[in-house]
Amino acid sequence: MLVPPPDVHLVWLCHCFHHGSYVAYCASRFGRLIDRPSILDAENEEHAADCCRDIWAARYPLEPFDLDNNDFDGNNSNAIENDSANSEIFMMVQTYAGLADHFASPFVSEGVYHVAARRRYTCFLDLIRKGVCTTREDTRLVPSLDILLMWLAHQSFPASYATDMTLMSIKDNVMKMVVSYREVASEETVERTRILWEEAYDEPYDLSGSEVDAAAVGTAREAFHWQAAASEEDTNRLYKGLQPRFLMELHIS
Repeated sequence: MLVPPPDVHLVWLCHCFHHGSYVAYCASRFGRLIDRPSILDAENEEHAADCCRDIWAARYPLEPFDLDNNDFDGNNSNAIENDSANSEIFMMVQTYAGLADHFASPFVSEGVYHVAARRRYTCFLDLIRKGVCTTREDTRLVPSLDILLMWLAHQSFPASYATDMTLMSIKDNVMKMVVSYREVASEETVERTRILWEEAYDEPYDLSGSEVDAAAVGTAREAFHWQAAASEEDTNRLYKGLQPRFLMELHIS
């Protein structure tokens, strides 16, 4: 397994978020789908990065592996514009420039949030599968914050994602039915998603931490001063009762 330099890894990740484009790119350039490595151990990640650094140095001796900001030559931008594939990838990276801020709420990093989000994401995929057979062809679904997080994480491992979509028989329907990140959805589309979800699972689609409206998320962060709290890593770790936190919802009446 190899881990590329951070800048290359960022571009790779953004490309994976556009699954159809990434699959076509890999087929045209390499003849097969290139998967991202799943490395969950820091020591293994460091080893994979060192291996990649050695291979990089041998293959590209004039190109530094660790790219500093001062090393970038703006004159190379012409090469990006002249290559249609590179230009498309460049636009993808620009699309996800604000992705980190979109998931900036502190609770998003909690394991218990991920467990609940994974369950809802699985239900969302099942809703797509049901929708392929039972709803109109123009029906579209808007993922909530937690479902979007799981969807992007799933897409970041393209081989596993392709296999799962094929097994669920929704490979050709996901991108048609799901409103992607930064795509503007009408209120009618959002409401239609809520109705289909509540009819299928008899539970509300909008929950604390799983909002559909990005503006609502921003308002909540401002009201609870979450941006300031996020910068203080130990704020929520002072008391053992809050480590880990298992508060899923808070109802205020």
